[in-house]
Amino acid sequence: MVVVKILLSRFVSSVADEIQSTAVRSDAWHHTSDAITSAFAFIGISVALWTKNYAADDWAALCASSVILFNAWRQLRLPLEELLDTAPPPDIEAQVRRAATAVPGVIGLDKCFVRKVGFQYYVELHVVVRGNLTVRTGHTISHEVENRVRSEVDRVANVLVHIEPEEELLKPTSGEV
Repeated sequence: MVVVKILLSRFVSSVADEIQSTAVRSDAWHHTSDAITSAFAFIGISVALWTKNYAADDWAALCASSVILFNAWRQLRLPLEELLDTAPPPDIEAQVRRAATAVPGVIGLDKCFVRKVGFQYYVELHVVVRGNLTVRTGHTISHEVENRVRSEVDRVANVLVHIEPEEELLKPTSGEV
């Protein structure tokens, strides 16, 4: 049983890594914790029967319960992070930034927000362009940024591009000297 659960855990974990699924990754950990708690039960019962010290089974149950509590925390933490819009891995944002700034006409990025929703990422960009561009040119640049990010970064579902004129970022806001 223990060996089968460990093998199953490794297989399910590789699938989770491939599809970047929190639910499947949690299931892989569930198989691992099953293997660990089964091993504790086997050891506890074996020691209790062999030594006639039946407290060994209680100690094994205590060890298994700590694994179960850890598993509960782990199962709860990852989905909560996704629900609370925690930042995705830094390499995803770096890929988005690299793709967006490679578009001709883009001077830089003022803001870049990436969040994971299910299996995909939603991106919001504030792209800095020359302030004297026409609305049509800014619109064209925003579409080029969106298309490039979606084509170069895996699993991007949506890209929202906001155009920022360069001069706006240099002007002091009201109240500044």
